Amino acid sequence: MTEYSYIGKGKVFLANRQDGKLRFVGNSDKVELSFTEETKELKDFTQAGGGVANSVSRIDKVEVGLNLFDYSPENLALAVFGQSTIINAGNVKGERHTVFKGHLARLQHSHISRLFVKNEIDGTLYQESNDYEVLNSGIMILEKGKIEDNTAVTIDYDYGASDIIQALVNSGDEYRFVFDGLNEAQSGKKVVLEIYRVKFTPAASLSFVGDDFGNIEITGTALSDNTKTGSGISRYFKVEMEQAHA
Repeated sequence: MTEYSYIGKGKVFLANRQDGKLRFVGNSDKVELSFTEETKELKDFTQAGGGVANSVSRIDKVEVGLNLFDYSPENLALAVFGQSTIINAGNVKGERHTVFKGHLARLQHSHISRLFVKNEIDGTLYQESNDYEVLNSGIMILEKGKIEDNTAVTIDYDYGASDIIQALVNSGDEYRFVFDGLNEAQSGKKVVLEIYRVKFTPAASLSFVGDDFGNIEITGTALSDNTKTGSGISRYFKVEMEQAHA
């Protein structure tokens, strides 16, 4: 009897079906298909004691499970029904804020450097570390400093390039899924899984603080692809396995 034990490793590629470009999603320890079955049963009414005269089982749904470890802009956008865009580095002159001791003034941009804070009324130039602390998102007004509560200031600063993920602006996008893998239990024999249409749901959670590596766990539903036709041709997915003992 031929032995077909399996330990899978490999790479996952996803393409939004609108552009068709298959991108590598990064490190993933889970590529899983799960099946929901619908069963219809005909009760046997011909005799006492009941039983089943006939039954029909159908696959109700095929779900795709992924666990991703790369917090890339594209993966984050996928997880939150979002859209990723790039903001180039630049600078701002005279951004106006009203500030308070012990509170953060959130600036319009992030990843800040070369920052100068002035009193909008009399032009006093405040000092970093004495009057305020520069953070990634803005400035923290220090309790010990000269900046009083409810002070109107203007801020000049440079900001770095960023990937911006706007959440919950896209829904219903469909993806093509390709797993390019191998079977370690069969001397690295090749395995390719292709799912023609997948619609994902948002991630159940995203961790931004912790001691362990963050992960993005998402699930999707395989949908029928009506372009796949012919006897014995699946409209959902196919698996191509290199012959284990060829």
